[in-house]
Amino acid sequence: MEPADGTFDWSEIDTAIATAQVNGKKISISVVPGVQTPAWLWTEGARAFNYVWDQGYSYPYCTVVSLPVPWDPVYEAKWGAFVAAFGARYDSNPTVSHVKLTGVNAPSQETSLPGTVNEIINNGQCTGYDDVQNWINLGYTRTLVEGAWQQFAADFSTAFPHKQFAEMFNPCGLPPIDENGAVIPDEECDYQGVTDILNYGIDDYGLGRFIGQNNALTATAICGVIVSDADFIDTGYQELEPLGSGFAAAATLAISDNAMFLEIYESDLTDSSNQSAITTAHNGLLAN
Repeated sequence: MEPADGTFDWSEIDTAIATAQVNGKKISISVVPGVQTPAWLWTEGARAFNYVWDQGYSYPYCTVVSLPVPWDPVYEAKWGAFVAAFGARYDSNPTVSHVKLTGVNAPSQETSLPGTVNEIINNGQCTGYDDVQNWINLGYTRTLVEGAWQQFAADFSTAFPHKQFAEMFNPCGLPPIDENGAVIPDEECDYQGVTDILNYGIDDYGLGRFIGQNNALTATAICGVIVSDADFIDTGYQELEPLGSGFAAAATLAISDNAMFLEIYESDLTDSSNQSAITTAHNGLLAN
């Protein structure tokens, strides 16, 4: 989207919007930094965090990838400038239902940062770094990450005054480091930091502006943190994976917990056996 500093290529988004318009649909938009941050940012002086890729998509296993340190001032300024241009182009577009609030990201849209320690990757193909210690070496604290998130939320709020923005929460998305930069004993991640960020969204923006989303919906599991706040903000869910015959149960679970939207894999949407469940889900979402 920004192949050079201050130079924008919106063609991919424009094509998606045109397709939606022709078919009478609306869309949400997510632009993800993290490991997809353009290389020119490093030449501008932004600090990078390097870690070993452990996912089965985008890059080969064991590739060393880089993401910007969330509280780095160069990154904050450049990302803020991008968000301003993003909003100037799409805030008034009626086809856009909402945008995703990004900025504290690693492999995906979700608010998450690497936090493994010497992880064995792909059945022993390689060993990851000590991400927790490497964050500490960079001065990581919960307070710094929360402050960066608040800055990015303010950027989105300013750039998109007429759109809602959705934060995609991963309950175990932040490394186990506390507000003082110390390791949280016996914890895999910083649950408090994730809860704090959700509460900032509720307190600072609230219903009608801020959306809480989780991307791990299944036929039997839904994110309790998001469910518990459905009285204060709009909420939505993405399937963890294509669910096939489990789609109907997952949709019922989400709608019964006051979801306002669902993000469904294409294979489930085009599955002929799911068409009745899709209609039921559509009507349930409208009722919510």
